[in-house]
Amino acid sequence: MKKMIQGIQYFIFFMALFFIDQFSKSWVVSNIQLSSHIDIIPNFLYLTFVKNTGAGFSLFENYGILFFSVLTIS
Repeated sequence: MKKMIQGIQYFIFFMALFFIDQFSKSWVVSNIQLSSHIDIIPNFLYLTFVKNTGAGFSLFENYGILFFSVLTIS
């Protein structure tokens, strides 16, 4: 029973993180222009709006859907 409660707590925690992530992305898209930033903590922490069209860290950016299909299948 204890493991089930712990699992539910983890689930709630990660769902909360997921919704915070989605909300923050939506807020950035609607409030910040592409390639601009806002200061969260001046001269220390900035929130910058960039788009990543590739895989992690823009790896394989221009390879297209065929590459990702083959990668997924293999």
